[in-house]
Amino acid sequence: VDVIVRQNAEHCPDATAIIYLNHIITYGELHTLVGRAAAVLQSSGVGCGDVVAVMVPTSAIHWVIFFALARIGAVHCGVNVMYRADELRFVLDDAKPRVIFCLDKLLPVVEQATSGAAPTTVLTVSIADLADPGFAPYPGLDAWWPLPGQPQSASAPAFLDQMMKTRPL
Repeated sequence: VDVIVRQNAEHCPDATAIIYLNHIITYGELHTLVGRAAAVLQSSGVGCGDVVAVMVPTSAIHWVIFFALARIGAVHCGVNVMYRADELRFVLDDAKPRVIFCLDKLLPVVEQATSGAAPTTVLTVSIADLADPGFAPYPGLDAWWPLPGQPQSASAPAFLDQMMKTRPL
């Protein structure tokens, strides 16, 4: 799957790959973001064949994670963002992911589901990640939108911050 991003980045880097909340991401930009995400995943111990649980709604950052997992040969385990902790625990017990991605607003559910389990790396993303900075959330999205000045959880690092400090693969 990653070959789609690589080939388009090579042949038409300025072509639109994703439009997300008024922000256009070109294939060249997507290729770089995917490379950064893959590097962070590898530094977190994720390799070929490892399972990564992704409890993130469809968004630009979700696609970056999806393509990064494909780039390193890891397994994408999609998790319904509506799951309660007991449902999530069932999936995690079965899948045994090396890393769990979750929307920052869902971190309490992940923490409850993983309470008492073997430690697993948890990385958070925001629905606002990779959105146009001037985008104002519409009804229905506002519940997922970060509040101004809302502190980041100390228990799970923000993935986008790590990505932007990492050299792409």
